[in-house]
Amino acid sequence: MARRRRGIGRWGVAVLVVLIGVLVGLLLERSEPEPRYAGRSLSQWLHSEDPDFVWIPNDLYGHIHDELWEKLVAQSKPVPTAPEASQATAARPSLARQDQPSLGPEAIPWLVKWMHRRPTELDHTVSRLLPHVPDLIRRWGVRFDDSPWTGRAGRWQVAACEGFQILGPRASNAVPALAPLMAGDGAELPLALALTRLGTAGVSVVVHALDSTNAPARDTAALALGMGENSEALPALLRCVERGQAGYHVLGAIGRIEPNQPAVVAPLVRLMERVAAIPSPDVLGVRAGVELDPMMAALLLGLQGSRASNALPVLMLLHSRCPGRDSGPNPDRRLLRRVIQSIDPATAAHLPAAGNLDDSEDWP
Repeated sequence: MARRRRGIGRWGVAVLVVLIGVLVGLLLERSEPEPRYAGRSLSQWLHSEDPDFVWIPNDLYGHIHDELWEKLVAQSKPVPTAPEASQATAARPSLARQDQPSLGPEAIPWLVKWMHRRPTELDHTVSRLLPHVPDLIRRWGVRFDDSPWTGRAGRWQVAACEGFQILGPRASNAVPALAPLMAGDGAELPLALALTRLGTAGVSVVVHALDSTNAPARDTAALALGMGENSEALPALLRCVERGQAGYHVLGAIGRIEPNQPAVVAPLVRLMERVAAIPSPDVLGVRAGVELDPMMAALLLGLQGSRASNALPVLMLLHSRCPGRDSGPNPDRRLLRRVIQSIDPATAAHLPAAGNLDDSEDWP
């Protein structure tokens, strides 16, 4: 009886393709000699090959609401002493490297090239196949997939960003080569953050992206400008709010740069009224058709204090829609209560009696 021939099967094909992708990636990335600093190449200094690499703490891009809440709570307390204030400022995680090379202008062409890296078809293929290969191969293959920041192209963009942050305005001549990337789908956070470190010309490119009709590019620009606390961006950020483009990152950037902005009150009240016109069990949830993060809007209104008194009617309406205290703790009720108290304590006194945790200083 003839023996049936066995092929390598789907599993084997997946492993083979991933291994080829890793090998090709390694060969392409090490094909040219690089500038060296203290015995190490530029990429050895800046490019991470750690499979568990994490570039940016989530606190820096996903927890901006926590920062605004802390400012809102602090607003009702005595002004902190200098040591307390400096300690609060230092609480935000930093992207600064502990060890860094002394880069010179010879590094700039390399950093520009790395920032232009984009996922290839091979990267996309590796990403599709990674879930089907053994854990050991998946662990190392992730360096060559198409994930932002941790995939093959993403790691090179992060390396470029770190290099540009080290060089700062000394690399301002790279702005013309980087600026076109902010105009399209290439507006990733490493690019925007790097540009904000390259002096006035770089900041201007990122600020200009706030006027884009490309919402992801606009949000990326706002996030980078907020992280850098670039005050030059405030007029453009306020224009976004006036246009009704008041998402999480736009409002978060205003809150990080300078939260005391009475100009946001009128447009935010208009947008909050549109939100209130669409009842939802999730009182401060995002509504379809309204480019607004209601939670962030409420926080920013609260930070205006008495200057946001025009917002009280809509805030009181939204508070009235929150489940009562008998239903247990409710995050929207707690947030709105704190915001109303910040704007007008006398109005807050007429709210229903506080429920469990309603007066807590912890983020809802």
